Amino acid sequence: MKRREFLKKSLATAGMLSLSTGIGMRNLAMAAGGDYKALVCVFLAGGNDSHNMLIPTFSTRYDEYSAAKGALAIDKSQLVNLAMDGELALGAHPALSPLSDLFNQGKMTAIINTGNLIAAGDRSAFEAKSVPSISRLGSHADMQAAKRSGFVGGEIDTGWAGRLLDTLASPVYDFSPGYSTGEETNFLLSNSYQQILLSESANINAFGLAEGLEQAFKDDMVVERTNLFRQQINLIKQQMLSSGAQLDPLLEAELSTSFPKSSLANNLSLVAKVLKGNAALNQQRQVFYVVQGGYDTHNNQLVAQDRLYQELAEALAAFQGELDASGLGSNVTTFTMSDFGRSQLTNGTGTAHGWAGHELVMGDAVIGGRYYGDMPDLIHDGNWSINNNGRMIPTTSADQVAATLAHWFGTPTDSLDNLFPNLANFNQKTLGFLS
Repeated sequence: MKRREFLKKSLATAGMLSLSTGIGMRNLAMAAGGDYKALVCVFLAGGNDSHNMLIPTFSTRYDEYSAAKGALAIDKSQLVNLAMDGELALGAHPALSPLSDLFNQGKMTAIINTGNLIAAGDRSAFEAKSVPSISRLGSHADMQAAKRSGFVGGEIDTGWAGRLLDTLASPVYDFSPGYSTGEETNFLLSNSYQQILLSESANINAFGLAEGLEQAFKDDMVVERTNLFRQQINLIKQQMLSSGAQLDPLLEAELSTSFPKSSLANNLSLVAKVLKGNAALNQQRQVFYVVQGGYDTHNNQLVAQDRLYQELAEALAAFQGELDASGLGSNVTTFTMSDFGRSQLTNGTGTAHGWAGHELVMGDAVIGGRYYGDMPDLIHDGNWSINNNGRMIPTTSADQVAATLAHWFGTPTDSLDNLFPNLANFNQKTLGFLS
């Protein structure tokens, strides 16, 4: 989406933004004593075949994996040792080797076998309808929206990160503490803030619109408005003007770490600049959304994964290095999400849409040295595959992963069900991978 298109869309949809004060948990972060925290989501768009990203070297599980993946299986001898406790003895795809030090230092962990769930169950439970099934399970749009909204099986008009930001009182910040380096995302949809699109320049003049638009905005904003819709448009204008003026100097700053040449690395470098300059913004809670595309690997998967995982690993390693050098390592938690995992069986050179997958979490707050979650088996037609193609069933809900992140961010345990409507269906609300 072009920047001028985003501006037009922002103004056209302004009436959809609620004037409500959120979900009744405001000021939580401020009450926590002013400590600064940020979440950075790296969305692996297209459906990451993370069964090839993190692979059990434990003999039984590896044999199940190898039997199903066939020519797409990564040879055990090529896997990167991650030094994580657990019977699965997980190894990583060789292209992820730049992350091995982070795993060994306990700054990175893995959440295994996770995905969108209304309630937990195996194949027998789903077939007996004793747990609710998920419609459109293979739909990119539906599963992406569910991951980012924190709700599958119904409609909700905000994202789970947006609802987190709604816990901050609306007068706290002049503009949104939610940032996307790409298009507008439902992940950041909020009742209080219009998300900021980060690029090399955040100033309103960079939208490429007619000269003098900034002054026209200012002139229009001094006119008293009684119409709620026009009041909301003026609020968005104010946020745009304020964000441009304050962010542009930060985005021109130099970083101490050399970032690799890739779109993902470039976007994470922009995030790093805002994080480093946050003292000027005085935002005590921030959320960032970054996308790496290309994971819909119906063919040529091995070639694609070599490139994608190398870009991902190099970018994440540089990003964490910059955070550590800036003294922000414990203040920022970075995590991956994806539409879904992919099938265990292959179609020759690629895989079909699946369900369960694995995610990465990075930062000094991570309790590393182990993985989190369970992997009962990897049998493509067994009781933990919803079909005979190896669409593996999650044993950990994506909501439990998100709730753990939200709890670290400042949401009390007894308020997590308000953020994630299906979380009440799980006995364990959080997974304990952050301190």
